[in-house]
Amino acid sequence: MKIKHVFLPVAAAVLLSVGCSSDDDNGNGNGGAEGITGVFVANEGPFDQSFGTVTHFDPETQTATQDLFQSVNQTQVGNILQSIGVTPDHFLLVANNSGLVRITNENFELVKTIEDLESPRYTLQTGPGVVAITDWSSDAVHFYDETDWSSLGSVACNRGPDRMLLDPSNSMLWVINSGGFGTDSTVTRVNAASRTAIGDVVASGRPNSLVRDAGGHIWVLCGGTKDWNDPANNQAGVLIKFNREGDEQARFTFADPNPSPSRLAICPSGNTLYWLSDGGIFSMSISASELPSSPWVDGGFYGLGVDPSSGNVFASDAKDFASNGEVKVYSDNGQLSHTFAAGIIPGGFTFK
Repeated sequence: MKIKHVFLPVAAAVLLSVGCSSDDDNGNGNGGAEGITGVFVANEGPFDQSFGTVTHFDPETQTATQDLFQSVNQTQVGNILQSIGVTPDHFLLVANNSGLVRITNENFELVKTIEDLESPRYTLQTGPGVVAITDWSSDAVHFYDETDWSSLGSVACNRGPDRMLLDPSNSMLWVINSGGFGTDSTVTRVNAASRTAIGDVVASGRPNSLVRDAGGHIWVLCGGTKDWNDPANNQAGVLIKFNREGDEQARFTFADPNPSPSRLAICPSGNTLYWLSDGGIFSMSISASELPSSPWVDGGFYGLGVDPSSGNVFASDAKDFASNGEVKVYSDNGQLSHTFAAGIIPGGFTFK
């Protein structure tokens, strides 16, 4: 395993720009004992041409700081910043195309880099001091000891393991298999305590995101499959509700097979689902009997996230995918609250 140990000084100007919080900070500030907190936007950057960047947004002052990682560390994060994971002590920045996982402390100072995964995608803390990382190239989820980032082994999944969710009620790790550069229709369930595979749940074509609701049910959103040679063969996206044991409870099939619904998110109370599709942001109660017929918010968006503290909905606009994008923030009643600038291709949101 190749792990670089790097300890670089923090750029004073950056720390001053994001400020510090007191010991009784409520978690929405930007420093202090908890380190830098707020909203972190993973800007992917142009494929194979440049580098991804991080935009930091302070909800209290409604100010955005660009290029946070580069400014603090005087180095680039890597090409295609796929996601930003978080634990109480670390941020994990996954540069998919570069095959890098940049690990920083709570002040965004780079401390280590994992380089032995060719196509890392997402990270998740699965237990005290244990972090899981999905990897397309090996079709597996890899586990690491957070104390020294040594390997704890891996669990084989199906094609293109991607986003993950940990069910705390039974320590079950749900890993969606998006298909990578091909297709898949399954979710692998892993015992997070023993790090052993339990089995696969059959969902539908190209699952891409998942959430856990207030009742403990797991919702999986599938984008559907596309036949680029003959669109008549396209299969529509599906939203599926499972119980904690992996048994299907409800299935909602989208009427139009051409859009690919994605970026499933949920409100803090766990009662309202959000996702992106052609036309904008869609919203649905977990008790609904049918899919919504119109968007909750109209528009063309690329990324979506819901602040687990405020319930505000963050939606990114990638513009032309070559110039800087922007993020729009909506209150839980669908009203636009504010807008802030981001980097090139803003995709994922992380809240701390």
